[in-house]
Amino acid sequence: GRDTVLHVDERRVAELVDATLARIRGRGDRMFALLMVIQWMGAIAVAGWYSPQAWSGVASSPHLHIYAATILGGILSGVPIWMAANFPGAAITRQTIAIAQITWSALLIHLCGGRIETHFHVFGSLAILGWYRDPRVLLTATLATAFDRAVRGYFWPESVFGAHAASMWRTLEHSGWVAFECVFLWASIRENLRDIQLSCQMQTKLEQTVERVEAQVAERTAELNVHAQRLEAAKS
Repeated sequence: GRDTVLHVDERRVAELVDATLARIRGRGDRMFALLMVIQWMGAIAVAGWYSPQAWSGVASSPHLHIYAATILGGILSGVPIWMAANFPGAAITRQTIAIAQITWSALLIHLCGGRIETHFHVFGSLAILGWYRDPRVLLTATLATAFDRAVRGYFWPESVFGAHAASMWRTLEHSGWVAFECVFLWASIRENLRDIQLSCQMQTKLEQTVERVEAQVAERTAELNVHAQRLEAAKS
């Protein structure tokens, strides 16, 4: 049996792949937890900078954007942070984070009055979500982005496009660019997952080779001990 072909233990490969992805996704959860705090603080700063006060006659009060950034932003950050702390690496955690991150993009775009520069936050968010190496996360983020553009573009175009009216074609154009990015992110994730699979297969082969060599050494050692005992018996 020493000359037989070494067959890879697929169960061990699957264990290593799962462990590798769990480590990567756990780090991703912690990274997004920190990002949620930064975005929350940034949204409050943006709201205070753009529209700190609302005036009605001689009365002054904090602008609605301040409340939106503070309260809604707190919810958008608090839920993912809680999920990351209690369910790190879980599929539901990264799906929650994906929806929260895209909603953060929508809130920041709204706070900035639909400034075109703020829309880059969506594309940056999609790229960062690619860290999870999970195509389902990108699918969720893409659908959430398309839903936001369709609903707000129809009912409140000023909050997303900075204009009082916007055609459906503009919504489709924005969603199309998001889908365009996701196609290449999906291809990159697939290649990365393939590399992880190959790396785990090589590690499994190395482990099996070491085990086989150790077994052969133990077998040869046992044979030498038996031979030595026979020699000692013959001398006596």
